This record gives sequence, C-alpha cells and structure tokens, in this order.
Amino acid sequence: MELIGRDEARSTCRTVIADLTRGRGGVLVVEGVAGSGRTALLDAVAEEATAAVTRATAGADVEILHATGLAGDREVPLGVVHQLLRSRPATWGRTDESTRAAIELASFRAMIAGPGGGFDAGPHLVGDLCTQLLGPDGGPVLLVVDDAQHADELSLRCLHHLARRARHLPVVLVVGVENHPDVTWAPFRAELVRHRHSRRVLLGRIDADGVATVLGDHAAGGPLTAVEAEALTGGSPALLAGLVEDLETARALGDADVPGCGYRRAVLSVLHRAGPGLLELARAAAVLGDETTPSRVAALLDRPRTPVPDLWTTLERMGLVAGQRLRHPLVADTVLSDVDAGELRALHRAAAEHLAACGAPARVVARHLLAVDEPVDDEGLGVLCEAIESVLRASDVQGALGHVDLAARSVRHDAGRATVTSLAARVQDQASPVAARSTLRRLVPFALDGALRPADAADIVPTLLGAGLADEAVAVLDHLAGRVADDGADTELAHELAAVLEAVAVTHPGVAERLAVRAVPTHPGTAPSGIRAWARHQGADVLRRVHTHGPDPASTRDAERAVASAWAGSGPEAVELALTALVHADELETADRLATELLEPPIDSGRTQWRAHLLAIRAQVRLRRGDPTAARDDVRRATETLGVRGWGTARGLPVAVGLQADLALRRRDDAAARLDTPLLPGTADSRHELHVLHARALLHRAGQRPRAAAADLERCGRLAARWGCDLPAVVPWRTELAEVALALDDAERARELLEAQVALPGGDRPRLLGPALRVLAACGDASRRGALLRESVTLLQGCGHRVELRRSLLALARFHRRSGEDELAASILARAETLAAEIGIGRAAPVVERIVPSTVAAPPARAVASAPTTPTAPRRAERPTPAPPTGPLTSAESRVADLAARGHSNRAIAARLFVTVSTVEQHLTRIYKKLGVSRREDLPLDRPADVG
Repeated sequence: MELIGRDEARSTCRTVIADLTRGRGGVLVVEGVAGSGRTALLDAVAEEATAAVTRATAGADVEILHATGLAGDREVPLGVVHQLLRSRPATWGRTDESTRAAIELASFRAMIAGPGGGFDAGPHLVGDLCTQLLGPDGGPVLLVVDDAQHADELSLRCLHHLARRARHLPVVLVVGVENHPDVTWAPFRAELVRHRHSRRVLLGRIDADGVATVLGDHAAGGPLTAVEAEALTGGSPALLAGLVEDLETARALGDADVPGCGYRRAVLSVLHRAGPGLLELARAAAVLGDETTPSRVAALLDRPRTPVPDLWTTLERMGLVAGQRLRHPLVADTVLSDVDAGELRALHRAAAEHLAACGAPARVVARHLLAVDEPVDDEGLGVLCEAIESVLRASDVQGALGHVDLAARSVRHDAGRATVTSLAARVQDQASPVAARSTLRRLVPFALDGALRPADAADIVPTLLGAGLADEAVAVLDHLAGRVADDGADTELAHELAAVLEAVAVTHPGVAERLAVRAVPTHPGTAPSGIRAWARHQGADVLRRVHTHGPDPASTRDAERAVASAWAGSGPEAVELALTALVHADELETADRLATELLEPPIDSGRTQWRAHLLAIRAQVRLRRGDPTAARDDVRRATETLGVRGWGTARGLPVAVGLQADLALRRRDDAAARLDTPLLPGTADSRHELHVLHARALLHRAGQRPRAAAADLERCGRLAARWGCDLPAVVPWRTELAEVALALDDAERARELLEAQVALPGGDRPRLLGPALRVLAACGDASRRGALLRESVTLLQGCGHRVELRRSLLALARFHRRSGEDELAASILARAETLAAEIGIGRAAPVVERIVPSTVAAPPARAVASAPTTPTAPRRAERPTPAPPTGPLTSAESRVADLAARGHSNRAIAARLFVTVSTVEQHLTRIYKKLGVSRREDLPLDRPADVG
C-alpha cells in the first residue's frame, strides 16, 4: 500500500539520504508499533537512497545491506550481523579465513555461555566485523536493520560501534524498531539516538484525511464510507490494507463481507508480530468484552509486573483499541478464534471468578460460565438463576434457554431443582406456552410441598394460566393463600400473592371464581419489594378500576404511567394489562400511540412473544378505530411471529380480532378458517373469551344464523356481567344482539338492549353510540329514523370509524331512497363507495346501481367529496319510484340471496344448501319482489340482516 500520511517521516528520511550523497553518514531510527507501516518506510528509504546516490555520483551505486530480527534471534549470537554480511555475498566470500573463523568461534562461545553468561567478544572482533560491514572500497553503504528489538547482544554491540563511526564515513545505519513497553532493547535505543548525527522518526496512525485517500475509489458507492473505515481501523496502515483487500474482493465477487477475511488476517498479523505480551492482552480484552478495564485485564492475566496500562496504550496505537474496548466486535471475534479451546475456557473461568469477586452483575458473570460450559457449584448456580431472572425481564428467550440448560446440569439438591424447574417453565412459556405444559406440571408438586420458594410459586401462576393449566393454578393459589393465613408475618409473599390475585381477577376471571380466597390482606404501610409484583399490581389495579367505574381521566393517566413504569424493567405482562386498560377505557388513540412506540425499537429474536402480543393489542385498537386492513396486517404479523403453539390462552385475542377484520373486509371464508384450529380449553376462563364469543357471533350473523349468533352474544353478556366488566368499550355485545333481535322480529328487545347500552359508563362515546343509533333507527319509530341515522353518521364521522360510518351511510341512503330522494341517496352512496375503496372492502357490483335505479346518475367525484350528509332542501326525483320492498327475507331466502349476490349459479346454490334447483328459483322470485329488484346483479352484497 502506498505511503500516505507519512510526509514528515519521508522528509526526515530524505535529509539522511542527502547527507549520504555528500559523503556524510548518520543514524536513522524508525519507531512504530506493529502494523504502523515501518517496514514499508524502510523499503522506501532503500529505494530512494539508491536513486539519489546514482544521481549524485554519476552512476555509482550505494551498497545496501539488509537484516531483519525475528522472535528468538536474541538466542542466536551475531545472527543479525551474519544476515548483513551475507546480503553482500561477494564480500563475505572474500573474507579471510582467520576473520571468518574468529566470527564463527565467537558465535559458538557466546551460544555456549548463553544470555547473560558473561561472554565478551572483545573490541578487536567487533572492529573486524564492522570493517567487513563497511566494505573494501569505501563507497556509500546503507545498512537497514528492521525489528532490531529482536537482535542479539553481540549484533547490537556491532551496530552501536558502527553508529559511533558513521558520522565520519559514507555510512547510514537505518534501524527499525517496535516501540512498546514489552521491548527490552531500550538501553541500545538510548545509545543510538543520543548521537548528534542521529535522527528519529515516530510513526503514528493515519488521520481521517489519509484514510479517505487510501480508500480512494473504494469509498465511492462502496459498502463502507471513509468515516466507517476510520472507525474500523483507527488509521492503522495494516488494518487499512486488510480492509482495502476486502473491498477489492467485494468489488470482484459482488457479495463478499466487508470487513472480512482480509481485515481478520491483518488483525492477527499485527498481534502476532507485536509479541506474546500484547497478544495475551488482546485475548483477555476479547474475553472480558464490555467489562474490560486495564486493571481487570491485569488481574485476569495475573501479571502484576507487566505495565498493562502502557501495553493498552500500545494496542490503541495499533488501531485495535478505542477507549477501554476493542475497537470492533470483529476484532474480538478474530482474536478469540485464534485461541486454543482449553485456553479459552481457562480465560472465561478466570473472568467469571474475577467479575464475581468484583460484584459484577450476574448476567455478566453467567456469560463466562456459559462459555466454560461445565457444571458449576452452588454459588455458580445462584449466579445462573439470578442471570435467568435478568434475561427474562428483557424477554431474551434464546439467551435464557442456554442459562437454563447449564443450571439444570449443575443442580445437586431438591431446592435447587425446584428453582431451576420454575425458571425453565417461565423461559419455555415465553417460547411456547403449549410446550411448557409438561415442565409446569412437574413444577406444581414443588410449589405445593414447599420445595419452591413461596414467592416463586406465586410467580408461576400467570405461566400456568397462559398454558391453559387452570386446575393447577387454582391448587397453587389456594395453597399459598393458606400459607399467608397461617403466617401473616411473610409480607413479601402477601404482596406477591395479592398482586397475582389482582391480575388473575382481570385476566382469567373464570379461574378467580373457583378460588377459595380471592384476595389476601397486606400490611398497611408496606409495598411489594419486587418490581414485577409492583408493576403487576399497578397494571391490574388500573384495569379493575376501568371495569368497575368506567373510563375516566384519572384511569387514563394511571394507565399511561403504568405502561411507562412497567416497561422500565418489569417485563411485558404489566404493560399488556395497562394497555388493555386504555383499550377498555376507549382511549384508542393513546393505546395505538403507546403500542407503536413500544414496537418501534428493534426487538431481537429472543423477544418474539412480547412483540407478537403487542401486535395483537394494536390490531384490536386499529380494528376499533375502523381500520380493518391495518388490524388484519398486525394479526398476520403477530401469528407469523409466534405460530399457533406460541400463544397459549392468549391466542383468543388475535383470532377474535382477525375474524372481525376479515368480516369487515368481506372475507367470510378467511374468517371461518380462523376457528379451524381449536383454542386451548383455558381460553374459556380468560378475558379473551368475551372477544371470541363476540367475533363468533358476528360470523354466525354474517352466515344468516341469527339464533346461533344470539346464543353466543347472550353468553358473552352473562360472562361480562359475572366477571364485572360489562361495559360497551369492553365488548359492545348489546348492539350486536339488538341487530340479531331485529332479524328475529323482536324490535322491542332490540330497543331495550340499545337503551341499556347507552346508559352504561362509556356508552355515549361516539364510536359506540353511532352504531347503536343506527340500529335503534330500525326499531320501528319511522318518524325518528332519519334523525337517528343522521346523528349516527355525524358521530362516526367525528371519531373516524370508517367501517361503521359506511354502514350508517348505507342505512341513511336506503332511508332517503325509500323516501323518494334518489339523488340524495346516490350522493350518500357514492360516499359509501369511496369509503369502501379506502378501507379495502371488495364488492360484487356498484352500490349505487344496486340501491338506486340506474336512471339516477351518480354525481361526479368532486361533487361526491363535498356532498352534504343532509341537504337543507331535499329534492325529489322526477321519475316514478320503483316498488318498495314488501317485507323482510326469511332465513332460507337470506341464504339464497347472499350466495346469488356473490355470483353462484342456481345449481351451485342448490348443491350448497341441499335443495333442488326449482326451490332456489322460487326463492329468488320472492327475493326480487321483497327487495324491489329485477335481476340477480341488483342483489345487495352487503345487505344488513333486515335492519332498516
């Protein structure tokens, strides 16, 4: 790679070369950490010296002698000197035999004596060696010694002798050395640089501009910007070269990783060249990860005499470290990939022991225990269990599974086995409540015989209920209630159990009915000690208040605060309770905003259950706000995220919401298919049962099965009243049942249901009152029908519920059409058509053509957009009004009309309804007469069940 960002260093080198061309010698010391480009600069010096001397001496050459120190050369006497002499083969061959013998003998004697053995080669031998190095003809000589820190003692003495003589001879000694604290050649360096004719070059990292220059065209439109490259390499020439190699590979192949293999090779290369001290340091830092500090690295390596802070600074100069961390995760991965498996386990074991002694969080210590992957002692088991709690709070299921596996292999006694089984059940519940059932069943005996800590036993109750194990949950709750009654001093258990009972009452009220004790007293002036119990209490309390007193500003504020505080550290359960409180308070905009905010941050793959539950809640909100397409999309994403087995009893919510969204979009087959997979039996005891009954009733009504719809809605109403949540904002079952009652010719009951709903807390909210008024308009008082329908449209326009607004517009259009106001009806129907397109509702034939005769033209689009709902002076059509409907359809006629409107032939209808073709034809004749239409294409696809 071209020398970039080294202008000052090259200027110094050229000064030394200029002196050489004038017959003056000197010393140039080039210092830099591994990977700093030191060798490249030395090669450039040699090339420039050759060119400069040739120019200055009219063709004479400069002799260049090369040597490179290698790790281990300190044990080879005169090894560097031999390299220098042998780089001039002709001269070495002419060396007299006595001198060569003396050199060999000195080498042998020094090797026998060993390092520090006291061997003294004597001044004569050193002088002879220097004479051999200077050459016989007295011409210019450039001696280049790279990695001189590895040179042996005798070679260093010779080089030092040459340095003293260089001032008066055409000899330049260029020495490249690595400058980090683990180098032991410091005295020699001090001797070299103290001479007046010595110069020193210190190579640092390349700055940001230099990095951009090195990248050149690679940065333009490539996978990395210059800023990102600088962050990856820290300006290290070696790392930059590896990165450029990756960029070139990516450009050639089109899909190579950047950074990739070249960057990895560069990391390992500079570390191995830097020596074992820095390599060990980097390995320790990679093992410690985010917990790295120089003092912890020193403790991990057990090297108190090593100047770790200075070595750390060297790693930073090498571009591998930024602050107190390795610069990039890929650096850590690369370093650890180069470590023997046994050595790596030993490092992780030492890290776990040290971090535990320092009081590091259990999750941090556990990471190293998992890396060792060996059963731990009781203290280590306690760390793992605490770490599992922490991981569960973050809903990191995949991370928790590894912790549970190691903890299970480390258990040695029943108490520990109970705790680990409890944690395993909670982890499996987040992955798949159905799969957790067997583990939960094994856990119940531990809870009942006292092997499981009582507070932990209380904490598994929501997990049991989510898995559909209601009987087991009741047994555990009754057992714990008895313990609290027997031992009133256990305030922690009292608060934990009280919070669980509060949550059970609002999430699984059918289970709460079966409990011997539904509430336990807590000591005045005390509060839950655990954040999960406190947040569970907050969420359950605000939901209970909404169910008891209806929506109010105080409950809304408390629910918002509960969402924020619960999200801060208690996990998803309390958040779901608080969000549900907002939904049941009909604060849909707030609930939508909060759910979206919680979904915005990336949620990793270990938190899929939490994300899926949030999506289901938001789907319910968006359905209630009149956006079935968005609701259906959220349900799809939620069900794809978890699958059928991942929901437990909570699956009732996405099934109910998806079914209603399908019906709103005229996807009746899709809606029916959602009930193909049975729900867990425990769903019938949960609050989701209300939504399932409501949705199934709508499916029955759409299929012209009013009595089945009435049965589901009446059961829904009974359960809501029994469970203390009979509010229109929870489930508006009375409005739906009133429509069914009208279909069964019971207008009086329909009116009673609607009046009762409007009188309930929240019943006057526009989203709920608008549909109720539309149904009420069909209950018999013709003089009020138009006013009720207009008020319904006004309310639904204000709250933005497009699905219900469209239904009210259709009812209002029919009213005006039957009143002979066809132009106004056409205008209103055009608005309904526009809404249908916006919502995504399919249709078999234009609504205007089906309800208003074709002789009345629909207004242009611009006029439709601005058409008033109720004109100040309605204008009647100037043509004869078609025959009005003569009466409601029977259930059999309704089924035939529905299939005919969807394009089925008479034969297909007969086969589907198990009747003859002749019977279908007779039904159609009566249908046309009753509906006032003359052909099959005029049959309304979206005809309400005889309402209006």
